Amino acid sequence: MKKILIGISMLIALNAFSFTLREFYLSNTVSQEAFDQNANAVNKKIWEEVEKKAKEVNGNLQVKANNDYFKSFLITSKDKYYGLTFDSKTGEKVNLKDLFVKGYADPINGIIKERIADLGITDSKFNGISTWFNQEYYLEDFTINILLNNVTSLADKNLSIPIYPIEVRGIIK
Repeated sequence: MKKILIGISMLIALNAFSFTLREFYLSNTVSQEAFDQNANAVNKKIWEEVEKKAKEVNGNLQVKANNDYFKSFLITSKDKYYGLTFDSKTGEKVNLKDLFVKGYADPINGIIKERIADLGITDSKFNGISTWFNQEYYLEDFTINILLNNVTSLADKNLSIPIYPIEVRGIIK
């Protein structure tokens, strides 16, 4: 009899625990509908900011990345390149300095100078990326593209320099 009472007590306790766990799980999960609504609100916020910038500079808009981690855009006007990158979950703008640890500018400047030389550009006016102001850039799935405006006499005077994550692996946050 004692064994049966212990068994029943254990079953009741397990049932209560199971019910409590189920309640906890259900109360702490986000429904797909709520998730979609949040994603739609974030996407709307991002799109409004991107559209506003494209209209402001009378530029052409290109979507460069759209994944679960970030959304990135390139806007080209007749005389300048603009890059906009956002966190896909929050919709917050991500600046270049947000991607790297302190002291990131020197290694990136070295890579850019090397790329400019590799391209055979001899009249470059590149003096270094901006750390005081937001350096223009955009992300693609496998590159960080630094946008340099008015640095050469070639074509539209602007450059997009790709940097691969493996090249900056020691300074990425």
